[in-house]
Amino acid sequence: MRTKLVCVAGALGALWGMAAMAAEPPAAALSPASQMLVDRLKQADTNHDGNVTKAEWETLVKARFASFDTNADGKLSADEVAGMLASSPNTSSMSVADVTKTYDTDGDGMVSQKEYVDRNLSRFDAWDLNHDGTISADEQKTEIDRMEAMPPR
Repeated sequence: MRTKLVCVAGALGALWGMAAMAAEPPAAALSPASQMLVDRLKQADTNHDGNVTKAEWETLVKARFASFDTNADGKLSADEVAGMLASSPNTSSMSVADVTKTYDTDGDGMVSQKEYVDRNLSRFDAWDLNHDGTISADEQKTEIDRMEAMPPR
């Protein structure tokens, strides 16, 4: 008899928990830009500790550059920048010329690996609020919250 009561109580507890979970509203979906950043940070976090070190971020950035540099010449041409834009859902309003101008610090009309990496490392530095060389889970959340509060482009 005692075993039956324990089993019934356990089943009722499980049902109560399931009902409570069903009553909670689902988390709001992130904007495409925020979701892309979440995905990139997860991809960069190679040791899966929930934090992203500068070395992890730089490794990801260099790999992404290599994937865009289809002719492997160390520079992104206009066509390669167009491919980069096509791979990112939140860049539809950006032109190849605008992106090239943003990255192209030496004015040669191309985006070198150094220019691409430097630009992305400056983003890392902005997200690393305490400047300890790691973007913690809290710092990631702060950036996502900031992005979500921005008006859509």
